[in-house]
Amino acid sequence: MKYNKFITFLSLFSLAQSAQAGNLKEDLPNDFFVKINSEYSTIMLNYNTTNINQKQLFLLQERQDGYLKDKSLYIGTRVIGLLDYQNSNVESKFGWLMRHPTSNNQIGKDVSEAVVHSVQVGFTGNILPWVTTFAELLYDPQQSFGQGTITSIERNEVQVRKAYVILGERAQIRCKMGGLSAKNIYQGVTVNVRGEIIVKNIAANCNIASSMYGLNAENIGKNTVINVRDKIRVNNIDSAAQLKSDMYGVTANDLGENVNIMARDPIEVRNVGKGCRLTSSMYGITTGKLYDKVIINARDAVVINSLGDSCHLSSTMYGVRVLGASGNNLTISCREAVSLGNVGKRANISSSMYGIVVGNLGPGSNLTARDDIEIKGVCSEDAMLNSSMGKVYKRGPTKSTSFFGAESKPASQEAQVPKVLSVQ
Repeated sequence: MKYNKFITFLSLFSLAQSAQAGNLKEDLPNDFFVKINSEYSTIMLNYNTTNINQKQLFLLQERQDGYLKDKSLYIGTRVIGLLDYQNSNVESKFGWLMRHPTSNNQIGKDVSEAVVHSVQVGFTGNILPWVTTFAELLYDPQQSFGQGTITSIERNEVQVRKAYVILGERAQIRCKMGGLSAKNIYQGVTVNVRGEIIVKNIAANCNIASSMYGLNAENIGKNTVINVRDKIRVNNIDSAAQLKSDMYGVTANDLGENVNIMARDPIEVRNVGKGCRLTSSMYGITTGKLYDKVIINARDAVVINSLGDSCHLSSTMYGVRVLGASGNNLTISCREAVSLGNVGKRANISSSMYGIVVGNLGPGSNLTARDDIEIKGVCSEDAMLNSSMGKVYKRGPTKSTSFFGAESKPASQEAQVPKVLSVQ
């Protein structure tokens, strides 16, 4: 059996989507009792792909973040329509029609249909700060198991798909005198204590604070914010987390992408993911491998095992040391000596009071120092080497830019971003 034509159109409209082009959180004035929240309704009414088993948690998070106002009723709708046309070389045989086809709509070699697949209407009522209600009405003749065709009453009923009342708010743990010891802190929890925090897993989107002590944890989830006074000790930190120690340092193993760490004392990390930023206001920073676009700012010495592309390293009072290879577009600014292995293309390195030592130096690089500059290996002929009070030593051969070949990372940098356990 051969289908000559098979065309299906899926149309989707909803009030939940109507203002999303403007990325609006609230679409009606605050003084209206009835409100529309585009992004919220889109997620609540999409039961197939988003927050499938976490609707209640998402609802409470929206309330906590201020996107669902008290004493308000939020309404959202979702409409799905289907339109298709089919042509077959075998009479009355077609690959797909509506959910329960009948002989009336599949006779001949050409068929078509235009139907309403489903209509949803969602209601969210915020009665009190700690009481929230939600209900969803569903009309779905194409998925109804009633008798008859899609025009029959049994298949055109409106049902309450779900309804519930939530008592309480997002978890908030506060203690003015003590600390917290727990196995798991689940998603979206706020902790604000005075004492030490000891926990195995902290899930995503948490806000953890200790006014006088530090944090010990195994895993920290995505987008979690940590703000403590004392030392932070943690194994794995997932993407986009933010950690701050006001008076001490941070020790960690692997960082995901775009993690931000700020501390007064030393920061020690094994692997640093792409786009991370590490800052120590009074001491130094020591890491293993840095992936692309990492920014390191310290007062004392910076010691790195190896670097990816487009990394920025600075030390306001001491020097920088990279034990292994560095990628392209490296930027280093420091006061004391710089010691590097092989450096890729377009490096920009400066030492305001001491010298610079490099292995191989790629093309397009610019080195500036007060004391001696030493290139131990191959040096590109177009490299700019400037020493205001010392000498420039090229121990190896000088090569043309073509010697260095096409754009590439050093072999030590070809691995992917470190795998970090994601805590849900």
